[in-house]
Amino acid sequence: GIDNISNQILVAQKEPLTITQKDIKSVGHALSFRINAEDPVYNFQPSYGTIKELEIPGGPGVRFDSNIYRGYTITFDYDTFLGQLVIFGDSRETAIKRADYIFKEFTLIGLPNTLLFHRHLIHHPQFLTNEITTNFIQESDILNKIQEEFHATIAALFSIRKHTSKVALPPLSKSRWRDTARREGLGQ
Repeated sequence: GIDNISNQILVAQKEPLTITQKDIKSVGHALSFRINAEDPVYNFQPSYGTIKELEIPGGPGVRFDSNIYRGYTITFDYDTFLGQLVIFGDSRETAIKRADYIFKEFTLIGLPNTLLFHRHLIHHPQFLTNEITTNFIQESDILNKIQEEFHATIAALFSIRKHTSKVALPPLSKSRWRDTARREGLGQ
């Protein structure tokens, strides 16, 4: 219920604010997820490619700020940022439930990205109890679980491949940056 823009303008003009800290009431809980073209299977290595499929779910309390679209190409010349997903609820539990739904429905195919990481993150016990630290990724088992799921998916795709020729497997290269540099004659 507070107009942040008009207050920012007052501050920029060196005018006094018309509100004080006691006028501000905390309402609800927001979760913010940075969606990047980075591969959690390979320690968040930057990735590039063209977005082949994109379905961004929405609904009450859900916002995705981005300019990506189906056919959008991410090159290794630019930042890996694809968009910011913000989910709001009247409580942390509600926001997490919304996030679970959104991550189950969010589809971004064509290049490795952080959606899989976020799907695992919102179910991790440390996240659920709000005990995340700056060393969480290094100290937790989350990357191992993501790698296990990735390898199980690859195994399932190989199994399906025996019955059809319409399955496209993701590249298994350990360094997409190195491969690009080699193709373009940049690395030796």
